[in-house]
Amino acid sequence: MITVHLRYEIDPEKLADFEEYGRRWIGLVGRLGGNHHGYFLPSEG
Repeated sequence: MITVHLRYEIDPEKLADFEEYGRRWIGLVGRLGGNHHGYFLPSEG
C-alpha cells in the first residue's frame, strides 16, 4: 500500500482550476487501480 499526503496552497483566483484538477485526479487514481478517499480540509479549534 502507498499513502500519499499532499499539501495544496490554492490561489483564490484559480479555485475553478483546482476543482477541475481534483475531479480529474480522482478519476485517474481509480482508472489506475487505486482508491481515492477524497480531499480533506483542515479544521481549526
